[in-house]
Amino acid sequence: MIALYLGRGAVSYHSDTQGALAAYTRVTELDPSHMEGHNRRGHLLHRLGDLPAAQDAYEKVLSLADTQNDPSGKAAALGNLGNLAQVRGDLDAAEGFYTQSLEMNKKLGSKEGTANQYGNLGIVARVRGNLDAAEGFHTQALGLHTELGRKEGMAIQYGSLGIVAQKRGDSDAAEGFLTQALGLHTELGHKEGMAANHGNLGIVAMIRGDLDAAEGFYNQALELNKILGRKEGMASDYGNLGLVAQARGDLDAAEGFYNQALKLDKKLGRKEGMAANYGNLGNVAWVRGDLDAAEGFHNQSLKLNKKLGRKEGMANQYSNLGGLEKARGNPKAARDHWITARDLYDAIGMPHMVEKTQGWLDDLGP
Repeated sequence: MIALYLGRGAVSYHSDTQGALAAYTRVTELDPSHMEGHNRRGHLLHRLGDLPAAQDAYEKVLSLADTQNDPSGKAAALGNLGNLAQVRGDLDAAEGFYTQSLEMNKKLGSKEGTANQYGNLGIVARVRGNLDAAEGFHTQALGLHTELGRKEGMAIQYGSLGIVAQKRGDSDAAEGFLTQALGLHTELGHKEGMAANHGNLGIVAMIRGDLDAAEGFYNQALELNKILGRKEGMASDYGNLGLVAQARGDLDAAEGFYNQALKLDKKLGRKEGMAANYGNLGNVAWVRGDLDAAEGFHNQSLKLNKKLGRKEGMANQYSNLGGLEKARGNPKAARDHWITARDLYDAIGMPHMVEKTQGWLDDLGP
């Protein structure tokens, strides 16, 4: 009977979140000590945005692994608990979990587990603004997954390398990596990966100024995330669609998308998303001429980004606050904010943003 439900869960895992969750829940009911059942439940609950329930599932795996003296299960559970900490914005805790898992996987000789944790540590490095370290981790992960012939892992790392390239301003390289990732995820039928890469390709199109293409990618991503019930992805997609609407001058639509995204991110406790949407709402208020409201939103975003240690987010908000001060006729305050933003972009390794910010500083004059 357990094999039957395991099979149902495996078949529906990448396309039917609720069906897979029901199957793996039944597995754990029939055998409360079934680690893979609890592990898969955790993944699905995470996808649905129920982080407390996901954490309970992963902690159950951790407990069972200790009881059953299964170091492989313990390593997996630690990595998954790191994923939850990362979503909540606790990068130090996430890094701790990932590092523990990495060391265990190395001792076990598990190349797959080692690759997964290199990839996770790469995300932490990227969020903190260390793009060189992120690239190094993702390249190590990709090499191991390629050696294993593990297409899912390869796809994830191509996607991550695409994000790093995009952050550096290399849209062509980003598009290449993301297209490779999307092709593999599509071949595997993995909707979650397909959604993520549609969203990231939308960002590339947005940077190039192709709003119609960007909107198309974001809507494809949103449709897939809705099918999966993946709230984290939906929040990102709503935020991105808000950027498209704002670029077209439809501030009411943009504000609506940003508020939808913010509501989901608050429910998830996802500080990175909350920070992004406060910043976006600040830009809407600024365009409407409400500089005080804009300043309030940008400061909320800056506070969260500082808490996360997210240099790119901090730089973006210092840039926004500099623009506000210039609009108010305070060039000295604007200069101070822009110098801080420029130096942060430089520390991250985003030369295109350094050049852009320096241009604003030059326009202020001596």
